[in-house]
Amino acid sequence: MTTASGPDGPRSDGPDAHGSAGNGQNPPPDAGAHEPYPPSPGQGAGRQGGPVDGYSMEYVPAPAYGAYLAPGQSSAQFTQPGEPHRLGDPRDARRPARLSAVGIPIRSGPPVVTYAVIGLLVVVFLLQRVTDVQSEFLYWPAVTEHEPWRMLAAALVHSGFPHILFNVYATWIVGQALEPVIGRWRLVVLMVLSAFGGSVAVLLLSGGPGSQGWVTGVVGFSGAVMGLFAAVLAIQRRIGQDSTQLLVLLGINIVIGFVPGWNIAWQAHLGGMVAGGILGAAWSIWNGARPNVTAAVSAVALALVMVGACVGYLA
Repeated sequence: MTTASGPDGPRSDGPDAHGSAGNGQNPPPDAGAHEPYPPSPGQGAGRQGGPVDGYSMEYVPAPAYGAYLAPGQSSAQFTQPGEPHRLGDPRDARRPARLSAVGIPIRSGPPVVTYAVIGLLVVVFLLQRVTDVQSEFLYWPAVTEHEPWRMLAAALVHSGFPHILFNVYATWIVGQALEPVIGRWRLVVLMVLSAFGGSVAVLLLSGGPGSQGWVTGVVGFSGAVMGLFAAVLAIQRRIGQDSTQLLVLLGINIVIGFVPGWNIAWQAHLGGMVAGGILGAAWSIWNGARPNVTAAVSAVALALVMVGACVGYLA
C-alpha cells in the first residue's frame, strides 16, 4: 500500500526535525512505497529523516491495516475502523470457516457430548452396584407394547465391567473424532436413534410371541456404538476416504454376535449399524445451503419409519 504526501504549506509546530525515523521521527512521504509495513523492532522505517521542503512529517498507524498515513490524510479511503490486523493479512479475518463433510463449520474445543455420555454410562453402572436399576431398564420384546421406553433405557445399563469398558472406550474413541465434524446435537441424535434402532432390530428379529427371543432381555450401549462407527464409515465413503479398516471392524462385531456362549445381541449391533449408517449417509449427502434443516428432517423421518415398523409388527 502506498501513502500520500503531506498537507500543503509549512508547519512550525511539528516534532523535532533533527531526529531519525528510527527514534520517533518518520520517513519522507514517498517512504511508504518502499516500506509498506511497519519496521521490525530496532530497525528504522526508511532513510534518515528530517524536514523535507519545510515539512515535518509524522506518520501514524491506520486503524485496521497498519498502513502509515501522513497527518491530515484520511484513513477512511483505505481502512475500516478497528484494531490493526496482527496476522499480517487483513483478509484472514474475513475468510469463512472450514466446513465439515456434513456442511457445518468444524467445531473446536473439547467433545462435551462425548464426555457427558461416558459420564452418564459410568454413573448408571455404579448405580447398578447398589440398586435394581438393571432390571428396571432391561428390554425384551414382550414389554414393547406396554413399556416402550425400555427400548432406549436399556442402552444405559450393562451386564458387567468388561461390557461397559468396551462400550465406554469405543464411545470415547469414535465420539471425540466425530463430534467436531457433525456437531453436538447431531451426535446426540445419532446416539439416540442408533440405540433405538438396535432395540427395533431386536423386536423385528425376535421371532414373535412364543419364541425364545420374545422373552430374552438385552442391555448395553453397543447399538449406539455401532451406529457411531457406521456413521463414520458412511461419511468416509462419501468423501472418498479409505474405510477398509472400519469395514473389517464392523464385520468382526457382527460375526462375534454369533459366537456361542458370548451372549451378544447381534440384532442390536445390526440395527444400530443400519440406523447410524443411514444418518451418516443422509447428513453427508444433503449438506447444502441449509444442512441443519435437512439433518433434522432426515432424523425425524428415520425415527418415524422405525416407530412405524414397531407399530406394524406389533399389530
